[in-house]
Amino acid sequence: MREEPNKGDLCKPQCYMPCPCLKHESDQETLCINGEEVKDVQFVDLGFIPTCMFTDKVPDNSLCLNIVYSDENGFIRCGTSKRRIKVRNNHISTEDYLNALTQVKELYNGNSIKINSCPECLYKIIVSQLELQEEQRTEEKEYVNASSNC
Repeated sequence: MREEPNKGDLCKPQCYMPCPCLKHESDQETLCINGEEVKDVQFVDLGFIPTCMFTDKVPDNSLCLNIVYSDENGFIRCGTSKRRIKVRNNHISTEDYLNALTQVKELYNGNSIKINSCPECLYKIIVSQLELQEEQRTEEKEYVNASSNC
């Protein structure tokens, strides 16, 4: 049974792993695909999730800590650059991130090593959620338009 997050807790800064915008191309190449830009980064595996987030940006913006955190407005931010996580031109809410993370945890039966090593899985689930939300909005608009034509 899945426990729903307390909505009041979604706006308290908290750290999570993995970052959905980290993409391992090979043993040698790791990319950050946050937002519109794609850049090479050096992956740094901390091996744990810090209980609090750094207050400043990590000085070397070419590093990726594979950590995100929730900001006070209910969105997920990069633990390195402090920029909001953006997938397909959508800023990712803490609620959407946690829903996707729950699905990844269920997929890997809670195995944190597999979960943290598969940010691509998390990314794909978030994309799927965004597509479903867009489809629902389109259906609602079509229903409203059809109802107004009666």
